[in-house]
Formats: sequence, structure tokens, C-alpha cells
Amino acid sequence: MKTGTCPNCGSKNIFTKPKGAQFGSGGFYVNTSSVSSPVNYESYICGDCGLYQTFVADVRKLAEVKQKWDRVS
Repeated sequence: MKTGTCPNCGSKNIFTKPKGAQFGSGGFYVNTSSVSSPVNYESYICGDCGLYQTFVADVRKLAEVKQKWDRVS
């Protein structure tokens, strides 16, 4: 979606907005400890099929995820 093409239907009718959706009280949370704070994220929606994707834009939070979350193999 970040490239402007929907991976689901191939449409080029993609829309984006920083923090375009609300996920919880105060923002979008990526839990890496017992106390987490909201992170910056980007939202993308396909105007044709409705596929919605969210990408974490905080590189420090991504580094924490790499250390604390389980890798999918």
C-alpha cells in the first residue's frame, strides 16, 4: 500500500493519512513492556476493496519489537 498499489486487488486508488484511525485511548499502542505509550503510525486504505493497513513509523519502537516480540517463521 505504501507504494500506491493495493496488494489485495491491484487498485491504484489508495488514500493515506498519518494517524488516520484511532485504536485506543490516546492512540495506537505497540506493547513492548507493561507500560506502553502511543506510537506514530501511518494508515492506508484502498478506495476500491477497502483493505486497511497500518505501519508503525517509530523506528525506536520497531527496534523494541525486534527484541521483545516472537518472530514468525
